[in-house]
Amino acid sequence: MKARPRVLAVDIGGTNVKILATGQAEPRKFASGKDLTPRKMVAAGGGKDPKGPSGSVYVAFALP
Repeated sequence: MKARPRVLAVDIGGTNVKILATGQAEPRKFASGKDLTPRKMVAAGGGKDPKGPSGSVYVAFALP
């Protein structure tokens, strides 16, 4: 049996970041802004997935 693909969707907005992964009912949401670094984003988003990388990653971000 073929495994279902795992998807991680990340929406980086000017006010909030929203993260939703396969199997989650509600997205994780936290404040974004000019002080948000990649390290802070990973920590706020829950850190590294112990099951390994996702099958697909979708990232959306606001442009000025």
